[in-house]
Amino acid sequence: MTVKRLGALVLSVAALLTSAVATPVFAASSQTNSVSITVTPDDFSGLRAGGTLRLTAVIANGGGSDLPAGQLTLDAGHTSLATRSLLSTWTGGSSTGVAAPTRVTRVSTPVVPNGGTSTVSLSVAASTLHLGKAGVYPLRVRLTSNGVEQASANTSVAWKVGSTASSKLSLVVPLVETAGTSGFIDPKTLAADTAPNGLLSTELDAVADTSITVGIDPRIIASIRVLGKTAPQSAIDWLARLETISNDTFPLAYADADETVQLQAGSSHPLSTKSFDFAINPANFRTATDPGSTSTPTPDPSQPALPSSADLVAWNYTMPGLEWPAENTVTAKNLAVLAAEPNARVLLSSSNVTRTAANAATASAQVGSTAVAVADTSLSLLVRAAVSASSDSEWNAAMQKLAAALAVEGVASGQNTPMLIATLGRSWPTTDSRLGATIQALGSVPWVSTGSLPTTLERAGEAAKLTNRSQDAQRVALVTDLLAAERREIRFSTIASNPAALTGARRLNLLALMSNAWQGDQAGWTVAAENFLAESSAIRGSVQVTRSSTINFLSDSGGLPVTVRNDLSQAVTVYVRVRPQTASLIVENSNVKLTIEANSQRRVFIPMQRLSNGRVEVTVSLNSGPNAFSLPVGKPVLVQVNVNAGWETAGTLIFGAVVLFVFAFGLVRNIRKRRKAARE
Repeated sequence: MTVKRLGALVLSVAALLTSAVATPVFAASSQTNSVSITVTPDDFSGLRAGGTLRLTAVIANGGGSDLPAGQLTLDAGHTSLATRSLLSTWTGGSSTGVAAPTRVTRVSTPVVPNGGTSTVSLSVAASTLHLGKAGVYPLRVRLTSNGVEQASANTSVAWKVGSTASSKLSLVVPLVETAGTSGFIDPKTLAADTAPNGLLSTELDAVADTSITVGIDPRIIASIRVLGKTAPQSAIDWLARLETISNDTFPLAYADADETVQLQAGSSHPLSTKSFDFAINPANFRTATDPGSTSTPTPDPSQPALPSSADLVAWNYTMPGLEWPAENTVTAKNLAVLAAEPNARVLLSSSNVTRTAANAATASAQVGSTAVAVADTSLSLLVRAAVSASSDSEWNAAMQKLAAALAVEGVASGQNTPMLIATLGRSWPTTDSRLGATIQALGSVPWVSTGSLPTTLERAGEAAKLTNRSQDAQRVALVTDLLAAERREIRFSTIASNPAALTGARRLNLLALMSNAWQGDQAGWTVAAENFLAESSAIRGSVQVTRSSTINFLSDSGGLPVTVRNDLSQAVTVYVRVRPQTASLIVENSNVKLTIEANSQRRVFIPMQRLSNGRVEVTVSLNSGPNAFSLPVGKPVLVQVNVNAGWETAGTLIFGAVVLFVFAFGLVRNIRKRRKAARE
């Protein structure tokens, strides 16, 4: 997801912040679903004695005819909404648990044409609401026409809520790319996404030098660094800027891979990257310049130095031990693995833990002996709704709900300031993100302060219990197949001249495939996973014995021809094993070592001896080593052999006899000629 349009939005937000907090809800008409009303405040700073509540109502008529002129009625409740749950129920359109509001004022509405909208302002002095102690109070706006209620909307107002009821909110945001199947982001995508208004630039613009804590995907860093001097200049500049931001940062898994699905699929620990050496091209990095044949080469300081695998992902994180699994996916067994590293802290969603009401306003918690950070699920959803709002009215509505929820929390906590965490989803809006506007608006609400995550976690956490949350069974089953396929590839790679080049690249692709960015595209992820499995099968089938036609074995001993094909881009070494199905043939060497160059094939002759004639089936197989415990390579091939060694011996005797006969015949004939000549 992304984050950038904040600059413009930030400016528009400031104008909206100064006097009454109302939390709107969109309600269908009580008479027909074709008429609706939306209510938003003119600012978010709360209502105080002597102030004026100003609301804007937008009436939308989707019916088949014009909506006659009518009236808007504002009702106010006199009992505060004491909990966020009650606030959510009220703004969701239900009056359960809320005392019936009484009428405060009424204004006229114009005719609303079919398919059109009309905006009506409501303004009322605070004294006419008859509100009591500080808190958040329910409001309702009803639309009537021809004596019939057409639509209504529930909202709320924060009354006398100030900094004494402040809530501290920390935001955690991922800095990630869109879903893909490659372990590296290609240069073309990097150039586009790090350009002005590109995805990564938009995200960085939104979070840079704010109180937001940023989870960084190491794949972005590695994808830029591995290109060396061939990296797009915009990507180099983007990475340099990322190094300078003042935000607290922590590492996501490579490609933001989903760690809990791996654990639930049978992995003993989350997968990590292997060697990057296969991808590092020395030609893209600092090389020696030779000014003369006799001089010592000197490095070119204008080029980046040749990195190691560790250098590609190295980063100076301020919170290197923070783990952030996908929300609502952690089991007790998973938590133990994720928290096993020294100084590790796991960021869980509040719906993944069970806490007492008194402890719910603290971001820190203790699950057994494990210290965890807890992100408030409902607040996170409200923040995401604001960030992803597609219109100003939608954004206002989301901000109203968010501000009111924080006001209720602050009032309920008294002098004990709530320490809260909210997170954005792993895939947040790639265009028109309102993160900057949302942060700016929160900073202008008197009862909200935004702070860094380390500060929010300073307060000691109370005991909590983990609520086990398992991943979808079908997803886990498919990941189980992916992990098994990779294990088979690792075993297969032992025959390669450079196994790390094969396993390293495939591991990166697997991590990209398990990225949390795929969460919103289950169908696309399934197709990508099946393609990975097909590629795995093709890799393991790239070294095979070539099938041949029937072979005639015409001697007592000789070599059985076997051809092995290698479709990999590097050389492999295998052991050819031949096993006759009958005793007509004996193999003199059952394990013949054979090296086949990349993308080629090679023939070898396996020494054999004949015991008897006949048709023999011979099994030819490949193995990774000479012993019985070596791993099979490819599929065995059955070769038909016709053994006719006796024909060779008999033929030799007959040929010798014929030669002897011809010689004797010639000798006799010559003698007879001489005798005849003597008689004459």
